[in-house]
Amino acid sequence: MSCETFSFIILIPLVTLYFRSFNGKMFLHSQSGVRLVSVLIVIAGSALSDQIPASPFSNELGYQYFASASKFPSEILSSITSNTNYEDRQCAIDIRRILAGLQNFEDWAIEFFNQDIKDNRTVDEQYCKVDEPIKLRPIDIFAIAFILFIVFCMLASSIYDYIQTKKGSRKHPLFLAFSVITNAKKVFSVKKVDSPDVIHCLNGIRCFSMMWVVMGHGYMTFYDLPHINKNKFFTWTETPFSMLVQNGTLCVDTFFFMSGLLMLWGAFREMEKTKGKLNIPMMYFHRYIRLTPVVAVVILYIMSLYKYSGAGPMWMKLGTQDKRCEDTWWATLLYVQNYAFPNKICISQSWYLAVDTQLYVLSPIFLIPLWKWGKKSLPPMIVLVLLCIACTFATFMFNDFTLFRVQDEHVDLRQRLTYYPTHTRIPTWLMGVIFGYFLFTKNRGRKIPLAKRWVISGWLLAFGIMLTDLWGPYWRIRPENPDSPIIEGAFYEPLSRAAWALSMAWIVWACYNGHGGLINDFLSWTFFTAFSRLTYCMYVIHRIVQLVNAARLQTDTHFSDYEAVMRWWHDFGLTLCASIFATLAFESPILGIEKAIFGSVPDSWGRLPFGLMWGHTISMGQFEECVTISRAFDIDYLLKGKYCLAKLPIKGFVEKINKTSDLSRAISYKKKDPEYFELGICVPSSCSANMADNLLKTIIKTVFNQDIKDNRTVDEQYCKVDEPIKLRPIDIFAIAFILFIVFCMLASSIYDYIQTKKGSRKHPLFLAFSVITNAKKVFSVKKVDSPDVIHCLNGIRCFSIMWV
Repeated sequence: MSCETFSFIILIPLVTLYFRSFNGKMFLHSQSGVRLVSVLIVIAGSALSDQIPASPFSNELGYQYFASASKFPSEILSSITSNTNYEDRQCAIDIRRILAGLQNFEDWAIEFFNQDIKDNRTVDEQYCKVDEPIKLRPIDIFAIAFILFIVFCMLASSIYDYIQTKKGSRKHPLFLAFSVITNAKKVFSVKKVDSPDVIHCLNGIRCFSMMWVVMGHGYMTFYDLPHINKNKFFTWTETPFSMLVQNGTLCVDTFFFMSGLLMLWGAFREMEKTKGKLNIPMMYFHRYIRLTPVVAVVILYIMSLYKYSGAGPMWMKLGTQDKRCEDTWWATLLYVQNYAFPNKICISQSWYLAVDTQLYVLSPIFLIPLWKWGKKSLPPMIVLVLLCIACTFATFMFNDFTLFRVQDEHVDLRQRLTYYPTHTRIPTWLMGVIFGYFLFTKNRGRKIPLAKRWVISGWLLAFGIMLTDLWGPYWRIRPENPDSPIIEGAFYEPLSRAAWALSMAWIVWACYNGHGGLINDFLSWTFFTAFSRLTYCMYVIHRIVQLVNAARLQTDTHFSDYEAVMRWWHDFGLTLCASIFATLAFESPILGIEKAIFGSVPDSWGRLPFGLMWGHTISMGQFEECVTISRAFDIDYLLKGKYCLAKLPIKGFVEKINKTSDLSRAISYKKKDPEYFELGICVPSSCSANMADNLLKTIIKTVFNQDIKDNRTVDEQYCKVDEPIKLRPIDIFAIAFILFIVFCMLASSIYDYIQTKKGSRKHPLFLAFSVITNAKKVFSVKKVDSPDVIHCLNGIRCFSIMWV
């Protein structure tokens, strides 16, 4: 009797998939289909003849077991002819409890498949794809020719550079513009320059902000993927870690603050040389020629070769950047896309470039008064900052925007009114300008002393503000807490940006004046100098890399922070490689040409396994959903889920299909037909692997009409129940060992740092674990001219390990 019950549980997903026959007709629409469901209900009825307690969870428990295992592919379903028995009484009781939530399956199935949806369009031509030969358009041919021309220029210029170097002859600057040898030296040079005109810590800040941007955009793209556990996203938004992503927009304010600071710093240095004169036309020209080449190349790629970069179901949804650029590319090249097409920006993240360029165009309005009248020109600027903050506040109040974007029903409108517009970004940018003015006029070339207690207070206050900006709103998103009022979001949005800029100002000031300690040493690390030169190209390119990688997916994915971080590393690595090429091929050459011409200028049951004919012989289902099932029945009994990965022999079935199918080799493999189909199933934890094996064999007999009693389908080593972690002695030793190593690294680094500051002698043994000393050894790039060193082996080793 228990066996019939278990059979029904496993057969439910089989029947749902069997509703489709080989010719594509819906099986349930036929009388035989309804009759089959009726037979199942009869079997279930006999299984339920014993009195069982009423299920306290309606359909939820039954649905979880039904949803958390894998379904058979419809091609291998047959008719149901028999059933069997099994011995485990507790397992039988648990199965019947689950079944109690599924007694209405027949009515539900018939009602579901008899719906009239004639008024709803189910298939659209834009989401259909036929494999066709590639036909290159004129713009595609131009893009290929252009890229080949650039590569030729790089090769020719590099060869010229190499030959002239060997001959010791003079090199013409224009012919060196595309030289990989010359440009690579400029980009990857890491020599630290001790100059009052250089703010070294900005390199580290820029690099970490860029990584934060890539991570935030990565999660945005990750959300759109076909996750089998997409509901996990909504519980993820309630975690502390998610605040790094939800409030990751603050890193944009870091860039705006640095933009205002560096714009004033560079302009004032130029005005010092010209006695207060500002060459505004040349200033605009340099800005445009500095930014546009990389943007133009990315637009060219999107409008030409992008469409050939991927294909598949997700490409139809995510691979639509070329459609966005058809009418809006010109706005991106003119840097007005944030106002002209806020909902259809060609390169989605290029709104920042538009805002930054528009602020740069407005900058003489602030630079000239600051140069002429100094502090007297500050009050109007401060008033403008307050007015822009008030404008953002009023926009939030008028449109009822919420504290969190994930809870806002008008995200597109919110982005268009409060995120993309230039006036909403003026406060942080102007704060950078004002801070830069004081740093340049009052602090440049000297270090302002500050008592230690004030230094510590400043750092604590800055970190406190940054932590408040990031995690202050966290308690509001917790489900047990009430939603925030509109006014709370209206205050938080503009004030958090301004507060973040103030914290950045402290960090830069403290590091510039020697109060940064270890933080300044880390942010000023020469490694970040080279990395920071790639950040512009990384910013322009990274979204395209993410979208291409995501849109090329043709399988289901799993949402978790681990998967997102792994995808981040993947996207970041490809973006870094593409950015190195773009910097050497477009950004550096244009600057070299400009300099040469102008000189210096500033459910857990898996769905139908698709692709059986292509070798997809595994359907893992929803492992996480299955093992997290937990329901209390009695005081001392807890019904839990048990996930098993079963192996179903299907070699004979494949051979049979290929013999009887009207198609020639319906299921075709290059080497040999698969012997097994691996299927994720979810059963109560009280059921042993032997019981699951016996019952699955019975199901195979009823479904396939095949006897597989000599094959084991379920093995205990492939079953898993969620259990509390019990650390073994070796686990404790491993944790303790790692913590000891980390402690040694911290202690040795602190010792190294203190002895360096004091100028005292360092004992070599105490430096063994120092990150500071070891990092210098590892990342030292000074070339030693010695007959005992074979330099080319370094490159051979690196390329070989990448190949490995």
